[in-house]
Amino acid sequence: MSKLIVYLNRMLPNWLRNLKIFKAVKSAVYRDDKPYKEINVDVKRTYVDYDVDFKYFGSVNSASRAFERGIENTLLKNVFKLHKNEENDLVALDVGSNFGYLSMVWSQTLCANGSVFAFEANPHVFESFSKTKSYNNQDNLNIQNKAVGDENGSCELFISGGTSNTIASETSPEAKSVVVDMISLDGDETLMNLSKIDFIKIDVDGIELKILQGAKQLIKKFSPLIIVETNDNIEIIRFFQSMDYSIFDMDLKPYKTGDKLPVNIFCKPIGSI
Repeated sequence: MSKLIVYLNRMLPNWLRNLKIFKAVKSAVYRDDKPYKEINVDVKRTYVDYDVDFKYFGSVNSASRAFERGIENTLLKNVFKLHKNEENDLVALDVGSNFGYLSMVWSQTLCANGSVFAFEANPHVFESFSKTKSYNNQDNLNIQNKAVGDENGSCELFISGGTSNTIASETSPEAKSVVVDMISLDGDETLMNLSKIDFIKIDVDGIELKILQGAKQLIKKFSPLIIVETNDNIEIIRFFQSMDYSIFDMDLKPYKTGDKLPVNIFCKPIGSI
């Protein structure tokens, strides 16, 4: 059934799927007890010299991408270029892990003998991610159903389908809100007591800067590689400049002030790349 849904998702153009006549069909195929239809697919891919093989649970769109071509392949390949090591004992933080594709890849490769700490605020997406972790027995993968920000506490999360945002204007009109726990990375004792953190990925659709501001002490202590979605926020560039970090674009070329902001930036302490 999952393969059939993946096939339909690939073959039907958006304009056809959005016609009123298909609404009932879409509702039956793409939705279940969650705000999205959950399916699972087998992911078997090779990244650089690493093979990954896992069962992946997610929405139709996410699972289809994972099955057909992978997710965030450029980001993954860049991390492998910057952090390939023989021990595979790296420690990574995946902030805004979504359905956990990146976390799963890292937990089977660079962090196979280390750890991945993943944070996903959307409770429905987290439930799907939890199934992926359990099915694949990834003991080195630690997942938390929490938002990450600049302080410990709670926040209102607006959920629409498989997406969520702490900013109401960024969600669709039918979005529902829930209150979720929120932490800052500096306020997480487990993280601050680690012996190392090698890299951090942050992708939370709008509050990346707040997360960084709530992680200053952690960044100073561990000097990790940090991959951040910019969302066209120049303040993120200024943050890394103030922390004495070098900034690189998606091609791992130095970012120059005034250049168009890349979708993702790769940042390391000056002189480390």
